[in-house]
Amino acid sequence: MKQLDQYILKQLFGPFAFFMIVFIGLLWLNRALGLVDVVVENGQPASIFVELAINLLPKTIEAAIPIAGFAASVMVTNRLFSEAELVVMMNAGRSVVSLAFPYFMFGVICCLAMSFVVHYLAPFATKRLADRQEEIGRQYVTQIVKEGEFVTNDGRFTFFFGEKGADGTLRDIMISEQVSPNKTVTHVAQKGQAVTQDGTTKLLLFNGSIQDFTLPDVALNVIQFGSLSYDLSQFETAVKTRITRPNELYTSDLYDYIEARTLDVKNQAGAVAILQDRFVKPLLSLLTPVIGMATLLVGGFSRSGFILRIIVSIVLMFSIDTFRGVSQSWVSSDGAHWIVSYAPVALAIIVLVVLLFLGSNDLKTIRKQIFGTKQRQVAS
Repeated sequence: MKQLDQYILKQLFGPFAFFMIVFIGLLWLNRALGLVDVVVENGQPASIFVELAINLLPKTIEAAIPIAGFAASVMVTNRLFSEAELVVMMNAGRSVVSLAFPYFMFGVICCLAMSFVVHYLAPFATKRLADRQEEIGRQYVTQIVKEGEFVTNDGRFTFFFGEKGADGTLRDIMISEQVSPNKTVTHVAQKGQAVTQDGTTKLLLFNGSIQDFTLPDVALNVIQFGSLSYDLSQFETAVKTRITRPNELYTSDLYDYIEARTLDVKNQAGAVAILQDRFVKPLLSLLTPVIGMATLLVGGFSRSGFILRIIVSIVLMFSIDTFRGVSQSWVSSDGAHWIVSYAPVALAIIVLVVLLFLGSNDLKTIRKQIFGTKQRQVAS
């Protein structure tokens, strides 16, 4: 690689790192906010939120890589053009295709990074996140025991725990059960402790009473107790064994998953779409930096700036990504048309070739104008 190519390549890494941090931060924050309700509703500590949020990072990185690569390419090209560095390179005999080489190498790096994320990191984190959320959903005790709050369950039970100590001791306990429209049974205790033994969770109540209130007789029966065991396992919801989804499988396992043909037609097509998309995304990550650079080169140097070309490049990238979403939806409905997944890649290649062709013609025109002017000056 020539020193000039190395110079441009090094210029790309700084903006790329900056945009990665910005886009990952924004996208991650937006996705992590959706976990707040899950954590709060299940009474989980902040550490669980952090754990779940970390598992969102790979999918966030997956979304950020092509955007950051494209933004870095446009930013660096705009700066090199504005500071006339690209003009000097062109006058030195560099063609548009040769100028695109460092951007292509940068795209290869983005492609490799994206490949690692989509084939390994993202499936691993997605499965881990789903498993952890299922595990949290099974922890019904934390959903019931909430300090200083009235919690209802299934419309029949109401729980209240006035205080929860650091050692797990519960105080000022009330458990009200609406047995029937005319009968309510309430357990009241000064303190208690949740314990699990032989897979069964029980609430040990101390120094309390059982109050049985019946209508229409308006009869209240009270039974005092020193200690009582209250079964909490009855509130465990029947959670079915979670089925691993296609996007949680490594690519090699996803191949086997599809070849097994144990799914219905719709789910089979969905798995095929996910598999093909894992190859499409790295290819687009390779092409987007070069397209961003080539778009700005069309028309040559402009003293008025490159705002219009930057807007055009953004529209091109948005259109290609939208086309990718449409093609994936098509394959999701019929896996036999899997080749359609690569239509956005073909479109991106066509766009790139056209842009490089137009840029090369503009470069020839610029050279003729520059050298023609010099010759006329010498002749005069």
